[in-house]
Amino acid sequence: MKKELTISELAKLMNVSVHQIRYFEEKGVLYPAYLDENKYRMYGTDQIYRLAHILLLRKMGLSVQAIASWSEDGTPDEMQDLLLQSVSRIESQIDQLQTLSSLIHKVLDEHKRFGQETSSIKIIQRDAFVLSSWFETELEADLDARMLAQQDNVLPELFEADIHYVYEEESRLTICTEVNGVEGNMILPAGEYLSCMFSIQSEADLERHFELFQTFAEKSSFILTGPKILVEKSYLSLFAQESIHYELLACVDRGSDVAIKQEKKTMNIHIECMKEEYGVPVSQLLVQGFRSKFQFGTKMNDMKLQLLLEKMLVLDKQLGKGKRFVAVQESSVIGSFSIKFQEQVRNQHSSMTITELLSFWKGIKEVGLGNALGFSVRLICLNHRLRRGEVYISDLVVHERCHGSGVGKTMLEWAIGQAALQPGNQFVSLHVSDSNVGAKHLYERMGFRTLEIQNSTLLAWLIGEKKWNYMIYEG
Repeated sequence: MKKELTISELAKLMNVSVHQIRYFEEKGVLYPAYLDENKYRMYGTDQIYRLAHILLLRKMGLSVQAIASWSEDGTPDEMQDLLLQSVSRIESQIDQLQTLSSLIHKVLDEHKRFGQETSSIKIIQRDAFVLSSWFETELEADLDARMLAQQDNVLPELFEADIHYVYEEESRLTICTEVNGVEGNMILPAGEYLSCMFSIQSEADLERHFELFQTFAEKSSFILTGPKILVEKSYLSLFAQESIHYELLACVDRGSDVAIKQEKKTMNIHIECMKEEYGVPVSQLLVQGFRSKFQFGTKMNDMKLQLLLEKMLVLDKQLGKGKRFVAVQESSVIGSFSIKFQEQVRNQHSSMTITELLSFWKGIKEVGLGNALGFSVRLICLNHRLRRGEVYISDLVVHERCHGSGVGKTMLEWAIGQAALQPGNQFVSLHVSDSNVGAKHLYERMGFRTLEIQNSTLLAWLIGEKKWNYMIYEG
């Protein structure tokens, strides 16, 4: 038996195809040791090592042409240069792939955010962002394909970016894109912004959303400063090709004028203890405020969640678990919160017992055992064990029509005042999720400080919120 291998035996040994070996021979980088009497290519140990080096260099990014050129009379220094060039190309490809990965994550994150917040108007906190203007046009002008193509500075990767339409003047519109790490020609300041996210099927619907946005700002006594910015996220049409997705933004002035207007709006609000007749409106408020947490990862609808919350309110009263209060304005409940005093819960368990759970489930078969159990587990995990001298505020919620009008601030001030009336109370506390930036800033302005940042993988799995700020007020 011959010591050398045939081409098929070599291919099997090196885990390549016969075609690949023949290709290397055609390009002049590999030759057989000899041809036998039957004209079969035969390969020895030297050819095995040669093929191994070729495969290694190909794996490291060198072309067959580069390998062939180096094989003729290449030096070690030239091999080092070839490998350094290959590293540079690979690192460039890695950067491109990371950029592509970031783009895909951005599209997925924006799609998720739009799914959760479409048609909502709320205050958000934004960092300063830099825009680079593309071109200006008259506000009444129709944007068409010809207008985009006629611009001198055509934008690369146009529809991967968020297009910002900046309404600086009544008659002028500037089309911009956000830039990072390079100089732009427009900087929008960090701060609180009124945000409205929506999708439309026709540009004609834009005016209606602008009107809703302005009406909401006026009813909430917000003073909007600077230009209105309409952000088009065209890539989200990948998920719904018939729709165009937008976010409308305007910076909110939180100066003294706003504070005066808010004070006037909150003068006729009074706080009173929870009553039986408030069960339905309070449970509706709690659904509005906490549906995203209690419905996270479930198929429970608002009606079932409201029924569970009504039962919870009754059960809390029966067990004496803190005191619930409501904010009432013109006979309407517009806010609610619960207060737990350390003295009240000194001898209570920090979580619901089996007896309490059985009482809770009684009479709620219509919501389903799975929903009731999931709701109860979430309540148990959200329960807070009070410390000595602690007054704990929970479940604070404001009717959506009153957001930004000072109702939440009024309720907190009242709760702080109540805590100060009782001896032994040392501090007031509450939890706020890290994603609720507006609420966190309100609490900070009122004198609360973050004592501890708590991370809970369990809560992230149950309600979609992992990071929580445990904040205290010490007067």
